[in-house]
Amino acid sequence: MSTNILGNQTQVLVAEATKKLCETLGLTSLKSTQLKFLTIALAEVAAEEASANPSFAEHIKSKFQELAPVVGKKKSRSDPDYAPKKLIASKLENNGLVAINHIDISRLNPYADPDPFLLLEVYGDEQLPRALSQYSLAMLRRISGRFEKQQPGTKPKNKNLKDSIIEYIVGQVLRKSA
Repeated sequence: MSTNILGNQTQVLVAEATKKLCETLGLTSLKSTQLKFLTIALAEVAAEEASANPSFAEHIKSKFQELAPVVGKKKSRSDPDYAPKKLIASKLENNGLVAINHIDISRLNPYADPDPFLLLEVYGDEQLPRALSQYSLAMLRRISGRFEKQQPGTKPKNKNLKDSIIEYIVGQVLRKSA
């Protein structure tokens, strides 16, 4: 039940902040599909400004820390050193992935499941399994499900193992992109 409450609080905060931004920018008649591009523009401009203006960067961090508990900051587990944010950041920094190609940002959809074909384009076939391994089992199952619908009669050997699903997705992607 608390998850729904936190989800609703988050949605309300997002809606209010987006409305305030749109009004400030004079963009009051945007469609929901256009909001994705506003989000991208906002993130790009904020990143540029934050790198040039440390006080702006601190203001963003401060606002984030103020909001993070409201949207459901997880409590520490039994291990006193358990720090999910640090673990996630460390995992992303140390995953060893090296982009071999860059893609146009307009091809990205931050609200959709990851596109394994874009991952292939960015990381290549050798790094594709490692790129996919960054996603949860549930996310990989959704991606796999799309391939299963497109190719009836095919499926991962074991839908309960990430490695099995990744192997299936990689096989489907490489077969279709060949």
